[in-house]
Amino acid sequence: MLKRVLLLTGIVSFAVISIISCNPGRLDPLDDVDLQWKADTTAIGVYIRKNKLKAITDPNGISVVIKKIGTGLPPIKTSQVEVAYTGKLLSGEVFDSNNINGDLKDFVQGFSAALQLLPEGTSAIVFIPSVLAYGRNGNAVIPPNSPILFDLVLNKVVKDSEYLTQLYRDTTAIYEYLKLKSIAGTIKHPSGLRYEIVQPGSGTSPGWYDKVRIAYSASLITTGEVVTTGTSEPSEIFYSWVVNYLPAFQVALQRMAPGSKAILYVPSGLAFGTVSVTTGKGVIPPNSNLVYELELLEVLR
Repeated sequence: MLKRVLLLTGIVSFAVISIISCNPGRLDPLDDVDLQWKADTTAIGVYIRKNKLKAITDPNGISVVIKKIGTGLPPIKTSQVEVAYTGKLLSGEVFDSNNINGDLKDFVQGFSAALQLLPEGTSAIVFIPSVLAYGRNGNAVIPPNSPILFDLVLNKVVKDSEYLTQLYRDTTAIYEYLKLKSIAGTIKHPSGLRYEIVQPGSGTSPGWYDKVRIAYSASLITTGEVVTTGTSEPSEIFYSWVVNYLPAFQVALQRMAPGSKAILYVPSGLAFGTVSVTTGKGVIPPNSNLVYELELLEVLR
């Protein structure tokens, strides 16, 4: 059953026809998207088993085979990336090959969603159901209702001057906050995150694709106002992989053992960036630096 359909909108670019988003065709009332999704994911599963590949599959039916894991952070939905790819049908027929620099929002959304599962520098094969690609219409080189795959390398997540300027402001503000509060001994990550483990746990830290159960709360650095609290764990529609979380959590969780607690001092770009977020407890304004209390309750492998 299709857990969550990613809507595909936009226009076709003939230069990179395979990954720029296009309209897959309006579904008639009698069309059953779930049936097509099931057929697609079944075909992808057969291909993976036949070729003896080791894959992970998200709730949307996007399957990923990691060839080499990267060392950077994955892109987010507003990121610009540099990616080299070869697109194929499951028959092995190549329909496109290119090196591009583009915004995730402009790509076929199944491709965009897959890239958000990959740390920068990763090489992988990603499999996308047709309902998240070119749908019932296909295009000039992709037949209707065709699941597709991309053999790709995510070479770079581009950080523009605006991001870098904001990061400098954020990390400076966090440094001043720690100095004012006489907080010493925090660990500084290259991303700009600062953190401290305040309660050690035991066991093995989770990796990118391990499922986790966590508890958290966040406050604004500027006012101390608590703006969100909660817990998160795997469900049918959210697998709670480490890679599914905010970039700050992605960094911290892989450095925490089960049962541990940490305090994170988070630059806005590793949290919600330029977006204003309304929570059950208040509003997180754009470009807000946050203090997170994070507990890794359990790793589910």
